[in-house]
Amino acid sequence: MAYTTTPYATSEEVREVLERFESCKFAKDEFHHREHLTVVMCFILEATEEEAMARMRAGLLRFLEHHATLNAYHETITRFWIKRVGLFLDEADKTRPRLALANDLIEVCGNARLIDTYFSAERLASEEARRKWADPDLQPIGS
Repeated sequence: MAYTTTPYATSEEVREVLERFESCKFAKDEFHHREHLTVVMCFILEATEEEAMARMRAGLLRFLEHHATLNAYHETITRFWIKRVGLFLDEADKTRPRLALANDLIEVCGNARLIDTYFSAERLASEEARRKWADPDLQPIGS
């Protein structure tokens, strides 16, 4: 399925993504990469990266359970995007409105295949990477 990098038009759209995710109001096929990035950004802006990771993991597991797809959770992919969004925010002016930050984040990280520059397909496909963090095997995340 294609992903969208369409910018948000209003702050309400950004807020609604977070609210719909936390209340499991997204249909399974409505919650895509752009929405994942937005939720991660909001979580990191409100807490440490580790707290954001715990909140995202819990939220994804709740969302997946709600849609009866619990086996879809992938720890390494989730943690990668927490780290990648964290790096983006480390360099961003966090005093800017969330709308502007979200749209800049989508522009920089909107391609979900960005992860493929850090991890081989074999590493990501492993059961170990699904269950727990696996270090990137192609290049470090900070590069």
